[in-house]
Amino acid sequence: MLRVSAVAKRTIINPVIASSDGPTQQRGARIKTLLAPPLPVTSASSNEQDLRPRELPERLLVLGGGPIGCELAQAYAAFGTAVTIVDTATRLVPSEDDVISQAMMRVLQVAGVRLVLGATPGQVEPDGEGVRMNLNNGTTLHADRLLVVVGRKPATEGLDAEAAGATLADDGSIATDEYCRAAPGLWAIGDVTGLAPYTHTANHQARVVGDAILGRKGHPVTADVLPRAVFTEPPLGAAGLTETQARDRDIDVVVVDVDLADVSRAGAEGQGPLGPPNSSGGVLRLIINRDSRLLLGAAAVGPHADAWIGEATLAIRARVPVDVLADVVRPFPTYPEAFTLGYQRALDQLS
Repeated sequence: MLRVSAVAKRTIINPVIASSDGPTQQRGARIKTLLAPPLPVTSASSNEQDLRPRELPERLLVLGGGPIGCELAQAYAAFGTAVTIVDTATRLVPSEDDVISQAMMRVLQVAGVRLVLGATPGQVEPDGEGVRMNLNNGTTLHADRLLVVVGRKPATEGLDAEAAGATLADDGSIATDEYCRAAPGLWAIGDVTGLAPYTHTANHQARVVGDAILGRKGHPVTADVLPRAVFTEPPLGAAGLTETQARDRDIDVVVVDVDLADVSRAGAEGQGPLGPPNSSGGVLRLIINRDSRLLLGAAAVGPHADAWIGEATLAIRARVPVDVLADVVRPFPTYPEAFTLGYQRALDQLS
């Protein structure tokens, strides 16, 4: 029987033959584009191209306020480029709850990034050696370069996965079950599945598929526990459901927000109360099921949040009751002490 696995990586690569048991098609995700007609390559680029710039622009327009847009905007600003983010959404990383988006917006504004949100790009055209963008609100923006980071879509065109028995969703992703199986003898992992487009997602799916092929009893891929991260400074770390997602499922939830300025480590590092006026050490949000007393989701923006959010990932995956989580002793002074404050406040609401 023909065995085919669709292996996706974060970069776009050409299909190659790489399996002794049958062809392995390597695919990833393509960059979505909103601009027509395309601009000359000298003035517009994608995030993949802008990871290797030959020179720094004095002015940069970033079209897209998602994770990659935030990361690259801050990076360019740190090198002295005047950066403007444009997005049709009214806040950055809009897939997260508002309190997390607001924290990310403060991070970018402190870095000197200008935010133009809730605006739709109209005509974009060359302007000398740069670009000119006209917005639907009558504003015109000028820059030396335009960076387009409005998202990615599965690169399944021409893969002919349906001929192997797979089903494609409306967005072009390959439909799979919880063990990444697309059809008998066919598995798909990574960006082509349309699930949480992170390298760690593909790595996890690869382990699940490896177990399936070798006949081992493995654990299913559970979308609700896959962690998310935005690698700004400070970063965003998240896992599980947002408040919006939980309420859309008609789950009665307790929501707790912790200002990281209340954690001793923030003060020790000159943030929060000991830092500049109106500063904040960041924020942690916890989403708890009122009935089951289980943690459903957590998100944070703050120093090393991409690392210590792992505690929440484990708690969600292992279904640890909030009563136990509140009783965990965490080292002093560390940022994970925010969990202690949050869980204690949650218990007050639950009681």
